[in-house]
Amino acid sequence: MNPASILPVLLLASLTTACQRDPAPANGQESVATKPAVLAPSEGGSPPPADGAEMTYACTNGELRVMYAGGGARVTLPDGSELALVHAPRPEASGQQFYESGGNVLRRQADQLELVHQGGKTLECIETSATH
Repeated sequence: MNPASILPVLLLASLTTACQRDPAPANGQESVATKPAVLAPSEGGSPPPADGAEMTYACTNGELRVMYAGGGARVTLPDGSELALVHAPRPEASGQQFYESGGNVLRRQADQLELVHQGGKTLECIETSATH
């Protein structure tokens, strides 16, 4: 077999494995991803969320909600506290959106999100629902 012909198969297999979500719990509760994929600098991408879009993310330690509006993002953390972040375009980060303020940095790419909180704590999340 030609080594070049197996490369697309290996790539597809690794992407499929990386994108799998946990199955729904048997007790009828909502499923929460326990190990979201970490964002890589130039993998795929997505357009910025529409103004007024609200998205819910399952993170490593709870649920995170984000409202995108007016060039910014209002983030509700798992503990209920909120952050107000402003859009911070980065031309070198194709397909990713960055929002930041006061040492907090949110990076969004497709259905994945990473939030680095000012204390250095990082939340890795995957989108579970969205309203536009």
